[in-house]
Amino acid sequence: MHTTASDLFPDGFPDNKPECLTDREWDVLVHRFRDGRTLRETGCALGVTRSTIRQHEVKAAMKLHVPPETRAMMRADYLAGTISQHACVTKYNLDKHVVSCLLWGLARQRTPRATGEGQMQRNVANVFRDGWPDKRPDCLNERDWLVLCLRFRDGLSCDAVGERYGVTRERIRQIERKASKRLIASSQA
Repeated sequence: MHTTASDLFPDGFPDNKPECLTDREWDVLVHRFRDGRTLRETGCALGVTRSTIRQHEVKAAMKLHVPPETRAMMRADYLAGTISQHACVTKYNLDKHVVSCLLWGLARQRTPRATGEGQMQRNVANVFRDGWPDKRPDCLNERDWLVLCLRFRDGLSCDAVGERYGVTRERIRQIERKASKRLIASSQA
């Protein structure tokens, strides 16, 4: 985003901080737009990275130009899945970086993923509501079945299972993720 002082303050740079901005955001705007410093100079003066300076610029632009009602509507539309981030830029006539800042962190709420260890354990437990079968399901190979049994039925840690098979705990997580997806897919078919 290539913001200029005239974009943020069409009537000229104010002498006093607008109430909607934090002290840090105001300091960034003063350094960047009133004093004409570069990102690097501003970052050194404030003790933060250039990326952080950009984030403060975007947040300030958002607060100065996007009314709270518009922010609320955009977030609600995005969470409901009725509009994409790109469509928000067009519909609300905003810069893509401002929209990105407004919608930051909402993607995880919008599309929940079942890759967390607790969620995966619940998904596998739902497949075996009536108890763990003695026989391996056809959709899993022997290794995948044993990893799932050791992890979720017997309660062993990824480290313990990894030591048993001579692989890392991350590899065990990968195996259990793949195996649980296969198991859930076959139970839903």
